[in-house]
Amino acid sequence: MTMHPKKNAATTPATWGQAVTAGLASINEALDRGELLTRRHIRRVAPPRRYNPRLVRATRARFGASQDVFATFFGAKPVTIQMWEQGRRQPGPTARRLMDLMNQDPAYFRRQLAQLIGMA
Repeated sequence: MTMHPKKNAATTPATWGQAVTAGLASINEALDRGELLTRRHIRRVAPPRRYNPRLVRATRARFGASQDVFATFFGAKPVTIQMWEQGRRQPGPTARRLMDLMNQDPAYFRRQLAQLIGMA
């Protein structure tokens, strides 16, 4: 099994998020078949971007989300978002990766946020 399909219009994901999803699905299928995971299943991915308070606020503002809604989306408390935006705490790598994905595919995440708050 390889994580590098031929690149053509039929197999190239439209977004980075879709590529990640396809890669995870491929790993899941390998596990379902009883294959052991090896380095050939795993591609190195760039570390998530660092988010300073301005970038956290800009990401939240891009989606028009309150701190409460943003916190719910991250599975965090609103005080956590406040601390990120005030520079008293740094978002962890998982939160930074999610913000990277949100900024790379805003349309998808706008739909997810709308479902979360019951507007979809």
